[in-house]
Amino acid sequence: APATGRPGKPYQFNAPEELPKALKDAGLQILSTANNHAFDQGPKGIVETLQRLHEAGLVTVGTGATKAASEQTVFLERNGLKLAFLGFSDIFNNDLDHNPSKPWLRKLDLDAACAAVAEARKQADAVIVSIHWGIEDHHEPTPRQQEAAVGLVAAGADLILGHHPHVLQPVAWVYAGGRKGLAAYSLGNFIS
Repeated sequence: APATGRPGKPYQFNAPEELPKALKDAGLQILSTANNHAFDQGPKGIVETLQRLHEAGLVTVGTGATKAASEQTVFLERNGLKLAFLGFSDIFNNDLDHNPSKPWLRKLDLDAACAAVAEARKQADAVIVSIHWGIEDHHEPTPRQQEAAVGLVAAGADLILGHHPHVLQPVAWVYAGGRKGLAAYSLGNFIS
């Protein structure tokens, strides 16, 4: 949010305006913006971030200009498959979710998340859930991560992409509710 935010500093980030184009040029198409740094530049930062990402042709999940916008499931069709994407965060550095008509970060409320996944399952060939969760530098998922994965797979998730620990955690098949889904509990760091 270079126009509405303040310069980044340790643990309170602000990316340069060139980042969205670089992400698009690198081949990324859809991003989860749901993470513990979403409000680093305040509510205006969420709005500017989303605007810049969308202007670059990127699709986002997990935050929005309103609560309703943050809770939208994104559907994309690729190679004849309809894919549903949902984004959540279980960790907040600064929880500014106070007014549903203002910028919002979608929390991992397991009941609501499972309901959203079940609804997406009705409309998609595959359901992909991105979740910011876990404990930094821990190589094993927490009981909360494992319990949430079971609930989400039972509700209809096919793939769970976890992030926040900054290190790799196991990738495991989760069997629940007569279904099978793959949980990558933490993908580690993309660059750093």
